[in-house]
Amino acid sequence: MWVTKERITITNETSINSESLCQLLFKLANMGRNKPIIIVLDNTRYQKLKIVHKYAKKIGIKLCS
Repeated sequence: MWVTKERITITNETSINSESLCQLLFKLANMGRNKPIIIVLDNTRYQKLKIVHKYAKKIGIKLCS
């Protein structure tokens, strides 16, 4: 398993929601790395939405609750 402590951020002017999470996933997926991306979530409500999990799967990111 490859672990990094690199911090990747996005900025928004409102609260964090499923849309801003998908923006972060998009940014991660397009960083040009050829390694799997696995993200451990803390089970916030918006992280559990099907749209987030479907989008993550579509762009090749594994989400773990």
